[in-house]
Amino acid sequence: RPWVDIGCSTFLTDVAYPYVCPLLGVYRDEESTRVVTELASGGDLFAWARNCEYKPGLQREAAVLPLARQIFDAVRMLHDLGIVHCDVSAENLLLSRSTSSAFRMPLKIQLIDFGMSTISRFAPAGDRGKPTYQAPEAHSGEAFDGFL
Repeated sequence: RPWVDIGCSTFLTDVAYPYVCPLLGVYRDEESTRVVTELASGGDLFAWARNCEYKPGLQREAAVLPLARQIFDAVRMLHDLGIVHCDVSAENLLLSRSTSSAFRMPLKIQLIDFGMSTISRFAPAGDRGKPTYQAPEAHSGEAFDGFL
């Protein structure tokens, strides 16, 4: 659902949602469509966790805590806007070096891949998100509350 992704990213860029990779343009020819966003130079959260310089323990916990706070804030703000992402995963959380004074930490979370997102509170059971990240209620066979 690439057009859902583009539409949602455009809306979030327009409302100055701070956790989106700002959409710079969409270019289309007869063969393909290309979406251009700002560069997130820090890679994704999955790679960051795999390559983290700190061993598991207090230092690593201290390094991940600001990122976890941003993730919770990003999801809360999406829900406040009436959007359920449906595919939050370490691969869909990019990291960039923060240049904003609003972010007092060196890495800033940017949420991507809104193709599975919905504005329906009750999402139908089924193929939304990666199975390893899905909430247990997504496997119930019934619609579930995406805002929980």
